[in-house]
Amino acid sequence: MASLGDKTLLKLNEGKALFSAASTANTAFYADADGGDYKMLLTFANAGESSGNVTIAVGDGALAAGDDLTFAVAAGATAGIVVDSAYFKIMSGTYKGKIKITTSAAMTVTVVELPQ
Repeated sequence: MASLGDKTLLKLNEGKALFSAASTANTAFYADADGGDYKMLLTFANAGESSGNVTIAVGDGALAAGDDLTFAVAAGATAGIVVDSAYFKIMSGTYKGKIKITTSAAMTVTVVELPQ
């Protein structure tokens, strides 16, 4: 299980290069969601020749409820989703402050913390 690493913190009206990392098919990785609860933009670029699924696991905090979120990313496409970190963040254990994400195909993933 790998850690995705850094996220990009954006401020209003500020342009900034985005940090991206490669995911490995069918291997869980953990996106940084430490600090307060906020909205995050996650993008998934699938350069492969077949579609792949992304699963974002529900966290274990007080605001987490329901099922994991799964959606498809077509071959050659990029998909984006805005999530609330309070719903998906792990609150205890080894991966405290992280969001667990699994992709069924190798993808380039970008994690952006949006301004409050």
